[in-house]
Amino acid sequence: MAEVKQRPVLELWIDDAPSIVLKPSYFDALQATGFSTIAVMVDTAKGGWDPIWSTKNLEALRALADARKIGIVLTTWPDPVRQYLDDMSKGMDPLLSASGAVGWEVDTEFNWKPEKVRGFKAQPKRTALDLAGDYLVDVMTEAKSTHGVRRELTTFTSHTENGRAADVAPQMDLLLVQAYSIRKRPGGQIIEWGHTYAPGNMQKFTLDRTMLVPGVKEGKVEVGIGQAAWDQTWPGHTPTEAMNVAFKTAVTYGVRRTRFWSSKWVVGRWRQAYAADFVKSLRAEE
Repeated sequence: MAEVKQRPVLELWIDDAPSIVLKPSYFDALQATGFSTIAVMVDTAKGGWDPIWSTKNLEALRALADARKIGIVLTTWPDPVRQYLDDMSKGMDPLLSASGAVGWEVDTEFNWKPEKVRGFKAQPKRTALDLAGDYLVDVMTEAKSTHGVRRELTTFTSHTENGRAADVAPQMDLLLVQAYSIRKRPGGQIIEWGHTYAPGNMQKFTLDRTMLVPGVKEGKVEVGIGQAAWDQTWPGHTPTEAMNVAFKTAVTYGVRRTRFWSSKWVVGRWRQAYAADFVKSLRAEE
């Protein structure tokens, strides 16, 4: 019997402002490129609940997305602070209703660290960060019950939440790890082709850790991957080759869901034609 090829799920983080996004032409570009889902950054990473999308804007977003059968995920940057989590819980309820979101994603990066904890006191077998994580999971589980949203977590390669010691990720429905293989790393490090952080190797390095997350191996937590849509030029290699190596490597791990960072590079103000063309090519292969 011939092997049935699974259709890739192609998604995009939206970091453009509402004034840029809320236009039919913008959504026409999303649809033409081949995205089935958008993850909208509705909160900033400044600390404290700081929504940048209103219910009115999200209602308009929903109308544009529904007309093109594009799903919406709302992304937030929670601090492990009880007051923040309380404010976020109250604030997200109307945003989830207005958007008709299919998922709520929390971004746990440098914001989700032990030194950031406030309002939680360690117990004999649970750290203060663990307790903040429990609280976050409870908040998201309540939202899942009320709004029917998928609970999602995204983080970077070496974060605690992407490995055997993960505490929040095992309680999610989707763990979406950022495996950004780019030529120049933050801080200025130049990555040569073949380096651990280069296309293909970065995805292996990241996903080898992901497979250690409790719940992933058992199939209780879906794994998706974040792929870079910028800085994809290496000497002797085309951007298309770089993006394809990264994508195909993730596929070998059984990963179907790819979320690209970010809209500003694919359809927005700093659009890289090669990024949009690459996503289109994935649809053309089906």
